Amino acid sequence: MRVTNTKKITMQTQVQYEWDLELMSLDGVDIVEHDFSPTLKKLMTNRVRADGCYYVLVLFRQTGNPDDGALDAQWAYLTEDGDLPDTFDHGAAIPVRYRREFERERDWASRMIGPDVKG
Repeated sequence: MRVTNTKKITMQTQVQYEWDLELMSLDGVDIVEHDFSPTLKKLMTNRVRADGCYYVLVLFRQTGNPDDGALDAQWAYLTEDGDLPDTFDHGAAIPVRYRREFERERDWASRMIGPDVKG
């Protein structure tokens, strides 16, 4: 069972946030594996380097409800400089809580941006 951080925004609609450490093929075409976690600290301890792959850190946001299922999904990939952007790819703001968490784990998390990652 995956544990997510959930914030209720209406009687039934919810927004869920999760960190995802994507293990990518070296050519950047395929996501080999997803490692979802409610906290960055847990992802740091779960990292296992795979030959021919690299890690990409992303914050995932999903909106949905029990009747309609998932209604919207947005991703926030780190910038080329290893920073967390201000917004998700479809414009939703990244909550302060996740910005603070990223800053606490910046030493390792900011390096999870592409093939030159030193795992």
